[in-house]
Amino acid sequence: MNFLDKNNPAFAELYSVLDSKMKNLLDQGLGTDTKQADPISGEDENKLWESGIFGMKDSKTLQLSVFFYACKLFGLRGRDEHRGLQCDQFEIGEDSEGRFIRFIGRGSKTYHGGLGQMSINNKDIKHYCTPGNDGDFYKRPLPAMPGNSIRYGHQPVGVNTLTKFMKEISQRGSLKGVYSNHSGKRTCATSMYEDGIDG
Repeated sequence: MNFLDKNNPAFAELYSVLDSKMKNLLDQGLGTDTKQADPISGEDENKLWESGIFGMKDSKTLQLSVFFYACKLFGLRGRDEHRGLQCDQFEIGEDSEGRFIRFIGRGSKTYHGGLGQMSINNKDIKHYCTPGNDGDFYKRPLPAMPGNSIRYGHQPVGVNTLTKFMKEISQRGSLKGVYSNHSGKRTCATSMYEDGIDG
């Protein structure tokens, strides 16, 4: 039984009263201050590079860098889209416009495929650049060895670890704000907006 079913005559009056009260509370400002993830600004991004949080000095640093740019450049969602990421979803190639890296999406929180989404296209994004491996995209970093500072194991990074990547990046870089994995998607959207790309 749904007490909020406005089409059920038994609960129509209750629905009306609750609806009115919620609108009244919103007018008073209650519920308008929602805590949302901040995007990483260009200034903070530079700070992360300068402080060594991003880079190629070891496996973990490279992994956090790749995670951030997968969010920023391809708009990947926080946990699930990264956890299911496979190396074969990326293609490096060249065409008449130059060299590129291409991301081919699969199912996500907002795209499940099926009959109901036949008119929606899956993510297929190319980024052109200036002058493999198979299986899970994020592997567990291994300690550096002499002559080999970047090493990864065969096991994939766990979903709980992936959930904390953006928080780890912001804490290591001493960034001020509220950062979660959704910050990556917001960074992507903010960058596109600042570059004048329509949504």
